[in-house]
Amino acid sequence: MAQEKLPKSAMDRFNLCERIAIITGGAGKLGMRHAEAVMEAGGIVTLLDVDKEKLSLACDKLSKNFQETSVEGIVCNITDPIQVENARDQILEKSGHIDILINNAANNPHV
Repeated sequence: MAQEKLPKSAMDRFNLCERIAIITGGAGKLGMRHAEAVMEAGGIVTLLDVDKEKLSLACDKLSKNFQETSVEGIVCNITDPIQVENARDQILEKSGHIDILINNAANNPHV
């Protein structure tokens, strides 16, 4: 009799090992939750945000909590196409590709 396969855990199905993720609005509350989820699944994260200070704090916190993967921050106003292109070019130069885009940026201080 063949052995039944056990269902994979949710984390096995959500394996993002070595996947490159960009999260806009990454230093905000929801952006941080997105980053934590991606990094927990093994993904490599680049946060984009207009607030340099919050971005630095967010990257520091994520780096401490997820030492097995990496996070980077780029100051970027996504309403400026030139800044978006520059951020994209920086990421592609370093990583060679982009796998995931989480469009989280909003003009709402409570998000």
